[in-house]
Amino acid sequence: MRKLLLSGASVALLSLGGLALPALADSPSVAADPIGDPRLVQIADSGMTANQDTTSPAAGGTQATEPQQPAESQPGSAAGDSPAEQPADEAPDPSEMPTGQLAAEPVQPPETVMVAEVLDADVIDAAGEDIASVEDVLMDRDGKLSHVVVSYGGFLGIGAKEVLIPWEQVSFNAAQETLQIPGNEADLDAAPAYVTQEELLDRQQAERDRASAMQPADTSVDSAPQQAQTPDPD
Repeated sequence: MRKLLLSGASVALLSLGGLALPALADSPSVAADPIGDPRLVQIADSGMTANQDTTSPAAGGTQATEPQQPAESQPGSAAGDSPAEQPADEAPDPSEMPTGQLAAEPVQPPETVMVAEVLDADVIDAAGEDIASVEDVLMDRDGKLSHVVVSYGGFLGIGAKEVLIPWEQVSFNAAQETLQIPGNEADLDAAPAYVTQEELLDRQQAERDRASAMQPADTSVDSAPQQAQTPDPD
Protein backbone atom coordinates (compact mmCIF):
# COMPACT_ATOMS: atom_id res chain seq x y z
CA MET A 1 0.00 0.00 0.00
CA ARG A 2 1.42 3.22 -1.07
CA LYS A 3 2.00 5.96 1.35
CA LEU A 4 0.83 9.31 0.29
CA LEU A 5 3.39 11.96 0.93
CA LEU A 6 1.77 15.27 1.51
CA SER A 7 3.63 18.46 1.43
CA GLY A 8 3.11 21.32 3.81
CA ALA A 9 0.85 23.04 1.35
CA SER A 10 -1.30 19.89 1.00
CA VAL A 11 -1.68 19.63 4.76
CA ALA A 12 -2.72 23.24 4.92
CA LEU A 13 -5.24 22.62 2.15
CA LEU A 14 -6.74 19.63 3.96
CA SER A 15 -6.98 21.63 7.15
CA LEU A 16 -9.42 24.04 5.56
CA GLY A 17 -12.05 21.44 6.12
CA GLY A 18 -12.55 20.47 2.54
CA LEU A 19 -13.35 24.02 1.37
CA ALA A 20 -10.76 24.05 -1.41
CA LEU A 21 -11.02 20.37 -2.33
CA PRO A 22 -14.30 20.64 -4.23
CA ALA A 23 -12.85 23.42 -6.35
CA LEU A 24 -9.78 21.32 -7.03
CA ALA A 25 -11.87 18.27 -7.73
CA ASP A 26 -13.81 20.17 -10.40
CA SER A 27 -10.66 21.23 -12.16
CA PRO A 28 -9.77 19.16 -15.23
CA SER A 29 -6.13 19.31 -14.34
CA VAL A 30 -6.68 17.77 -10.90
CA ALA A 31 -8.88 15.04 -12.33
CA ALA A 32 -6.22 14.13 -14.81
CA ASP A 33 -3.24 14.13 -12.44
CA PRO A 34 -2.85 11.94 -9.33
CA ILE A 35 -2.57 13.38 -5.85
CA GLY A 36 0.97 14.19 -4.97
CA ASP A 37 1.76 15.68 -8.40
CA PRO A 38 3.81 18.85 -7.92
CA ARG A 39 1.37 20.70 -10.16
CA LEU A 40 -1.35 20.13 -7.56
CA VAL A 41 0.61 22.10 -5.04
CA GLN A 42 1.18 24.89 -7.57
CA ILE A 43 -2.54 25.10 -8.30
CA ALA A 44 -3.46 25.05 -4.62
CA ASP A 45 -0.98 27.76 -3.75
CA SER A 46 -2.13 30.00 -6.56
CA GLY A 47 -5.76 29.77 -5.45
CA MET A 48 -7.25 29.25 -8.95
CA THR A 49 -8.07 26.42 -11.29
CA ALA A 50 -5.73 25.31 -14.03
CA ASN A 51 -7.99 26.34 -16.93
CA GLN A 52 -9.00 29.72 -15.47
CA ASP A 53 -8.24 32.63 -17.82
CA THR A 54 -6.23 35.36 -16.16
CA THR A 55 -7.84 37.91 -18.36
CA SER A 56 -11.42 37.05 -17.35
CA PRO A 57 -13.24 39.41 -14.99
CA ALA A 58 -13.83 36.53 -12.54
CA ALA A 59 -10.10 36.00 -12.15
CA GLY A 60 -9.49 39.61 -11.45
CA GLY A 61 -7.79 40.20 -14.81
CA THR A 62 -8.24 43.28 -16.95
CA GLN A 63 -10.11 43.10 -20.19
CA ALA A 64 -9.07 45.32 -23.10
CA THR A 65 -11.84 47.55 -24.30
CA GLU A 66 -11.92 49.49 -27.53
CA PRO A 67 -12.12 53.26 -27.21
CA GLN A 68 -15.59 54.53 -27.88
CA GLN A 69 -15.91 56.72 -30.88
CA PRO A 70 -17.59 60.06 -30.29
CA ALA A 71 -21.08 60.26 -31.74
CA GLU A 72 -21.18 62.12 -35.00
CA SER A 73 -22.89 65.40 -34.77
CA GLN A 74 -26.13 65.50 -36.66
CA PRO A 75 -26.90 68.46 -38.97
CA GLY A 76 -28.58 71.15 -37.00
CA SER A 77 -27.79 69.51 -33.62
CA ALA A 78 -24.86 71.75 -32.75
CA ALA A 79 -25.49 74.79 -30.67
CA GLY A 80 -26.45 77.74 -32.75
CA ASP A 81 -27.47 75.65 -35.77
CA SER A 82 -30.99 76.08 -37.14
CA PRO A 83 -32.83 74.16 -39.90
CA ALA A 84 -32.54 75.57 -43.39
CA GLU A 85 -35.08 78.21 -44.07
CA GLN A 86 -37.61 77.38 -46.77
CA PRO A 87 -37.53 79.74 -49.77
CA ALA A 88 -40.49 81.99 -50.12
CA ASP A 89 -43.07 81.08 -52.75
CA GLU A 90 -42.31 82.79 -56.05
CA ALA A 91 -44.95 84.88 -57.73
CA PRO A 92 -46.79 82.98 -60.50
CA ASP A 93 -45.90 83.80 -64.09
CA PRO A 94 -48.73 85.86 -65.65
CA SER A 95 -48.32 83.96 -68.92
CA GLU A 96 -49.25 80.73 -67.13
CA MET A 97 -52.45 82.12 -65.66
CA PRO A 98 -55.74 81.94 -67.61
CA THR A 99 -57.06 85.31 -68.75
CA GLY A 100 -60.72 84.24 -69.02
CA GLN A 101 -61.04 85.90 -72.43
CA LEU A 102 -61.16 82.68 -74.44
CA ALA A 103 -64.77 81.80 -75.29
CA ALA A 104 -64.20 78.09 -75.86
CA GLU A 105 -67.10 75.74 -76.53
CA PRO A 106 -67.05 72.04 -75.61
CA VAL A 107 -69.34 70.79 -78.39
CA GLN A 108 -69.45 71.43 -82.12
CA PRO A 109 -72.29 73.85 -82.87
CA PRO A 110 -75.20 72.39 -84.83
CA GLU A 111 -75.54 73.05 -88.55
CA THR A 112 -71.79 73.43 -88.96
CA VAL A 113 -69.40 71.34 -91.02
CA MET A 114 -65.68 70.74 -90.72
CA VAL A 115 -63.30 71.76 -93.44
CA ALA A 116 -61.98 68.18 -93.53
CA GLU A 117 -65.43 67.02 -94.61
CA VAL A 118 -65.43 69.52 -97.49
CA LEU A 119 -61.95 68.41 -98.58
CA ASP A 120 -63.05 64.75 -98.65
CA ALA A 121 -66.24 65.48 -100.61
CA ASP A 122 -66.78 64.32 -104.19
CA VAL A 123 -67.35 67.08 -106.75
CA ILE A 124 -70.39 66.34 -108.87
CA ASP A 125 -72.00 68.20 -111.73
CA ALA A 126 -75.65 69.18 -112.15
CA ALA A 127 -76.46 65.63 -113.30
CA GLY A 128 -74.89 64.06 -110.21
CA GLU A 129 -71.82 62.71 -112.04
CA ASP A 130 -68.54 62.60 -110.17
CA ILE A 131 -66.25 64.78 -112.28
CA ALA A 132 -63.66 66.27 -109.91
CA SER A 133 -62.30 66.40 -106.36
CA VAL A 134 -61.80 69.16 -103.84
CA GLU A 135 -58.21 70.39 -103.69
CA ASP A 136 -58.49 73.29 -101.24
CA VAL A 137 -60.84 75.88 -99.73
CA LEU A 138 -60.22 79.59 -99.30
CA MET A 139 -61.43 81.95 -96.60
CA ASP A 140 -61.74 85.71 -96.61
CA ARG A 141 -60.38 88.04 -93.95
CA ASP A 142 -63.58 87.60 -91.93
CA GLY A 143 -63.00 83.86 -91.63
CA LYS A 144 -65.80 82.86 -94.03
CA LEU A 145 -65.40 80.39 -96.88
CA SER A 146 -65.06 82.35 -100.09
CA HIS A 147 -63.86 79.90 -102.79
CA VAL A 148 -63.27 76.24 -103.44
CA VAL A 149 -60.50 74.81 -105.59
CA VAL A 150 -61.43 71.69 -107.57
CA SER A 151 -58.99 69.40 -109.31
CA TYR A 152 -60.08 68.10 -112.69
CA GLY A 153 -58.58 65.58 -115.11
CA GLY A 154 -55.12 64.10 -115.00
CA PHE A 155 -54.04 60.68 -113.71
CA LEU A 156 -53.34 60.12 -110.03
CA GLY A 157 -52.96 63.86 -109.57
CA ILE A 158 -50.46 64.22 -112.40
CA GLY A 159 -51.41 66.67 -115.09
CA ALA A 160 -54.61 67.68 -113.29
CA LYS A 161 -56.11 71.10 -113.78
CA GLU A 162 -57.18 73.22 -110.81
CA VAL A 163 -60.19 75.53 -111.13
CA LEU A 164 -61.25 78.21 -108.63
CA ILE A 165 -65.02 78.46 -108.06
CA PRO A 166 -66.81 80.94 -105.74
CA TRP A 167 -68.41 79.33 -102.70
CA GLU A 168 -71.78 80.90 -103.52
CA GLN A 169 -71.98 78.79 -106.70
CA VAL A 170 -71.48 75.40 -105.03
CA SER A 171 -73.84 73.32 -102.91
CA PHE A 172 -72.35 71.15 -100.18
CA ASN A 173 -74.28 68.11 -98.93
CA ALA A 174 -72.78 66.89 -95.64
CA ALA A 175 -74.99 63.79 -95.48
CA GLN A 176 -73.94 62.58 -98.92
CA GLU A 177 -70.44 64.08 -98.71
CA THR A 178 -70.79 65.71 -102.11
CA LEU A 179 -70.05 69.19 -103.48
CA GLN A 180 -72.18 70.07 -106.46
CA ILE A 181 -70.97 72.71 -108.92
CA PRO A 182 -72.85 74.29 -111.82
CA GLY A 183 -71.86 73.19 -115.29
CA ASN A 184 -70.11 70.07 -116.50
CA GLU A 185 -66.71 68.83 -117.63
CA ALA A 186 -66.76 71.09 -120.69
CA ASP A 187 -67.10 74.09 -118.41
CA LEU A 188 -64.08 72.94 -116.41
CA ASP A 189 -62.08 72.56 -119.62
CA ALA A 190 -62.94 76.10 -120.66
CA ALA A 191 -62.29 77.64 -117.23
CA PRO A 192 -58.93 79.31 -116.54
CA ALA A 193 -56.39 77.43 -114.47
CA TYR A 194 -56.12 78.43 -110.84
CA VAL A 195 -53.04 80.42 -109.77
CA THR A 196 -52.14 81.30 -106.19
CA GLN A 197 -50.90 84.73 -105.13
CA GLU A 198 -47.41 83.35 -104.56
CA GLU A 199 -47.30 81.83 -108.02
CA LEU A 200 -48.59 85.09 -109.52
CA LEU A 201 -45.84 87.12 -107.85
CA ASP A 202 -43.21 84.64 -109.01
CA ARG A 203 -44.46 84.90 -112.57
CA GLN A 204 -44.45 88.68 -112.49
CA GLN A 205 -40.93 88.73 -111.13
CA ALA A 206 -39.80 86.27 -113.82
CA GLU A 207 -41.29 88.47 -116.55
CA ARG A 208 -39.47 91.53 -115.21
CA ASP A 209 -36.21 89.63 -115.07
CA ARG A 210 -36.72 88.40 -118.64
CA ALA A 211 -37.49 91.88 -119.91
CA SER A 212 -34.46 93.30 -118.16
CA ALA A 213 -32.21 90.64 -119.67
CA MET A 214 -33.46 91.36 -123.21
CA GLN A 215 -32.58 95.07 -123.09
CA PRO A 216 -29.18 95.78 -124.73
CA ALA A 217 -26.47 97.19 -122.56
CA ASP A 218 -25.83 100.95 -122.90
CA THR A 219 -22.47 101.04 -124.70
CA SER A 220 -22.83 104.52 -126.20
CA VAL A 221 -19.78 106.76 -125.64
CA ASP A 222 -18.82 110.19 -126.87
CA SER A 223 -17.11 109.24 -130.14
CA ALA A 224 -16.85 112.76 -131.63
CA PRO A 225 -13.28 113.36 -132.90
CA GLN A 226 -11.36 115.85 -130.89
CA GLN A 227 -9.59 118.63 -132.81
CA ALA A 228 -5.89 118.70 -132.39
CA GLN A 229 -4.69 121.78 -130.69
CA THR A 230 -1.91 123.60 -132.52
CA PRO A 231 0.67 125.36 -130.49
CA ASP A 232 0.57 129.13 -130.46
CA PRO A 233 3.36 130.54 -132.68
CA ASP A 234 4.00 133.26 -130.21
